Amino acid sequence: MSQQRNKNEDRLRRVSKEGLQVVYFVNSGSEANDVATLLARLHTKNYDIVSFKNSFHGASMGAMGLTALSSWRFNVPTAHGVHHELLSCIHKDEFDPVPEPPFHRKILEAPGIEPGSSESVAKNFDHWTTKAMNPDVYRGLWGGSKCRDSPVQTSRECSCSEGHCKASEMYYGQLEEVFKYSLPRGKVAGLFAESIQGIGGTVQFPKGFLKKAYELVKINGGVYIADEVQTGFGRTGEHFWGFQMHDVKPDIVTMAKGIGNGFPLGAVATTPEIAETFTQALHFNTFGGNPIALAVGSAVLQVIEEEETQKRCSEVGSYLLKKLEKLRDEFDCVGDVRGKGLMIGVELVSNKETRAPLPAKSFTDIWEDCKDMGLLLGRGGLYANVSFFFLYH
Repeated sequence: MSQQRNKNEDRLRRVSKEGLQVVYFVNSGSEANDVATLLARLHTKNYDIVSFKNSFHGASMGAMGLTALSSWRFNVPTAHGVHHELLSCIHKDEFDPVPEPPFHRKILEAPGIEPGSSESVAKNFDHWTTKAMNPDVYRGLWGGSKCRDSPVQTSRECSCSEGHCKASEMYYGQLEEVFKYSLPRGKVAGLFAESIQGIGGTVQFPKGFLKKAYELVKINGGVYIADEVQTGFGRTGEHFWGFQMHDVKPDIVTMAKGIGNGFPLGAVATTPEIAETFTQALHFNTFGGNPIALAVGSAVLQVIEEEETQKRCSEVGSYLLKKLEKLRDEFDCVGDVRGKGLMIGVELVSNKETRAPLPAKSFTDIWEDCKDMGLLLGRGGLYANVSFFFLYH
């Protein structure tokens, strides 16, 4: 068993190349994110965690607290001390136009509830998390045709110049509001971020945003946790890890799904310094890192390396994205095409101008027709109107 563990750890260290030399093996992404949360709090001796609206980090009690999608949250208390990026007051200036419907209403709208009413606020703000804006250049307040690191850009226009994304600056300002008003000064435990939001609809952040967020959490005493459960292992094509496209160096990386190619396996990679905090008490996982799981994980990494699946993800993914872009230009119901490598999302709408989501019945009809023709698609996004092309290596 120790030989298999050492073999798998060595492979992960080689592909990581980020100084994350200690690996904890678990059984799922939810478990991995629970461990990462504990490590962050133990190492920093701080408590508050920040994650983004529209994120998905798992379904355990702890991971559900990190998740900010109502469709994945039960009506029970979850993790305390978790903050989701706050939407502050909107100020009108040349970089911050008053948003048009429906974007500024969607946050507080619910059937039978008047937006902005006390009942609406109660529905959206609870005792454990701060509900928030998401840095989404297609559906969010800011963003346009030059803001994404993708072969396909949103059809929204923007005046950003090369190397200067105004949307990134505006969304970063929202994140600063959280640190300014909702967190103890200089006492943050960590920031969780998916490199591309998966279950939330394959949402890509504006260029440069995550790097600024990374720097902000570091100067406030926290660690940066990269959730690579969906974006890791070369799926995005250009890089082996999704966080590499944002030019950040995380303190903790969580991984699952692709690491076992369908087998229940997850892992947390971190630095020896952070890992040392686990010696404060006993900690173990009954089935995490069992011999069969480790054999599977080692074999998957070997195939990824030998068959150059990362390169295939880049080539096939870029080709598919450009073909899907033509569908967006041709059909009124295709609002947005986005992604990188073989992590791809297609958002279906009923109105391209307002970006109103395609009704559930219409989406389901298309979804089922695709299945009958032999094309299996995932489904996600806040409004369940995004088709996922779950094309792994």
